[in-house]
Amino acid sequence: MPRSRTSALCSPAAWITMMSPVRSEIAQAVTLLGTCSVADIAAVTNRPADTLYVHLEKLRHAGIVIEAGVRHRGRHREALYAMRAADVQPDFRGASIALENQVGHRTASTLLRAMERTVRDAAAARALVTRPEGRNISMSYELGRLSPAMFQKLRRHVGAIKALMDQGKRRRTGTLYLTVTIACPVVRRRGAGRTEPGAARATRRPRARPRA
Repeated sequence: MPRSRTSALCSPAAWITMMSPVRSEIAQAVTLLGTCSVADIAAVTNRPADTLYVHLEKLRHAGIVIEAGVRHRGRHREALYAMRAADVQPDFRGASIALENQVGHRTASTLLRAMERTVRDAAAARALVTRPEGRNISMSYELGRLSPAMFQKLRRHVGAIKALMDQGKRRRTGTLYLTVTIACPVVRRRGAGRTEPGAARATRRPRARPRA
């Protein structure tokens, strides 16, 4: 399968295959490294190389990662891998609303778990600096009401963050960072399934009148 230089669409099922904590890290590592070996991926993800093969095979079968030849190192031959495209997105044409929401939930859960692992490991290594001087971590938790136009403006800001991180993928120096940005409509669970009073009256089945 030839590699696209820009973006590609995949089925929701293939996307869900990628959205496991390990496989999403592998995909990000391959995007960062370009054509690379399992040893290269292991170094970026900080995971044992022998645990990555089964995940790479699943990504290859889903069409997310492709085989990209071999590399000779002394007497050893290393299989090389590359992303099918620099940016891969799920294709929801013909998919149900339920499946679309399942993909959204699975994706957000995976991204948040990846960030939790990253912050945990950085904190364990005492690598976090939260003081104003030299601060190297940025966090924000905001709740606000947005109009459709305001949400589109927010998306443009998220796109600017992605563009900045894409520049970092082309660099070979500097500190490796992970960013996760999620904006989601808030639906409080206590209101889930609750019907408006007027609607309830409109749909209530009328009682049968007792016969005389």
